[in-house]
Amino acid sequence: MINRSTLLFCFYSTFFSFAQENNQNFESISKGIGYHLIDSTQQNTLICFGGWSTQKAWVENWAQEINKAKSSLQLKEMYAVKGPDDVYYKDDEIALHSLTNHLRSGTINNKIIVLAHSSGSFVAHKFFHDLAENKATELLNKIEYYNLDGAIGSDTPKTTITSNIAGQLHAIYAVYAIEDQSNQRSPNTEEMKKMVLLYPDKVSSIVLRSKNSGCIDPWCVHEILINAVPYNKNGFDLENDYLQLNEEHPVTTQYLQD
Repeated sequence: MINRSTLLFCFYSTFFSFAQENNQNFESISKGIGYHLIDSTQQNTLICFGGWSTQKAWVENWAQEINKAKSSLQLKEMYAVKGPDDVYYKDDEIALHSLTNHLRSGTINNKIIVLAHSSGSFVAHKFFHDLAENKATELLNKIEYYNLDGAIGSDTPKTTITSNIAGQLHAIYAVYAIEDQSNQRSPNTEEMKKMVLLYPDKVSSIVLRSKNSGCIDPWCVHEILINAVPYNKNGFDLENDYLQLNEEHPVTTQYLQD
């Protein structure tokens, strides 16, 4: 016989699993891309690209926490894009053209804020290429792009931010992190510095410094761009760092420019 506590555990486990896959504030515009209309009276758009292997629900939570913590962004809407299955986005599994179409179908907003963490930068760059190929200059010109300890590009086609793409964006910020207590730097620090040197007239460097993350490993510092106090001090815990943001593990927004 199954007792009541077993039934309760089964219900809770099923509900938690469902909640991870389905955020009721977001509608799915295609596989791996969620959309949430926040306030139609506001003017700005946020698009979050998660790092390697992050689920859509985790990225949706990250986006929502940014909006809660940074009301000055005055967001009308937000999009959340799951992380790539492959570190270099070789599988091209995300229907980015649906994101282009969805943006073009609405009102052109004042500002489009794009945040791309880690390997999510490859996905973001492919999105920029899709905009350019579809002559969506009116959208490209409104993008403020924050590359959060990601990359300039890879051998995978259209995952590199070219001079043509960079020139059309409104602003680009190359962001990396340092934990002062352990003297650890995020693993893509040098890549972010190279990005500034590659496009000095367009890219600005932002260094996020921490003294209380507890990180003793570079990959933990990598997560400071998402979660100010990452869960795994010796590496990363993607699910918790994106999904379990709270007062003890607050979302990071200090790099965002007003």
